[in-house]
Amino acid sequence: DLTPPPANLIGTWNATSITFTPTGGGGVVDIIAPGITLTVTFRQDFTYTVTDVDLGPPIVTEIEDGTFTVIGGAITFTPTGMSADPPLTIDDLTSTELTLSNANDSFDFNDDGTETPASLVAVFVKQ
Repeated sequence: DLTPPPANLIGTWNATSITFTPTGGGGVVDIIAPGITLTVTFRQDFTYTVTDVDLGPPIVTEIEDGTFTVIGGAITFTPTGMSADPPLTIDDLTSTELTLSNANDSFDFNDDGTETPASLVAVFVKQ
């Protein structure tokens, strides 16, 4: 059985930081710092929309829709037309702040096309 989404999760959230840390330790990358904005809208019907905007020249906007499930404390996102991503765990959820994490993520730290295992922590504030 699916757990209904928490009432205070429903709405639009703006990311204040999205940090990737290499699994073996090392430099942390916050993708919000270089001019990325990311907004997530969660709906009661288990659908979501992610809007990712690169504010550097040229401005690029990516919009991703999909569905999510809440099982225990974990949210699993399934982008439309794709298989499920690894689950993101809600670490903290209040009426104004949301923190998600995933210890099994990856990121291209060297911008060489190869992703390195990393942990992800994303902090959002409610619009």
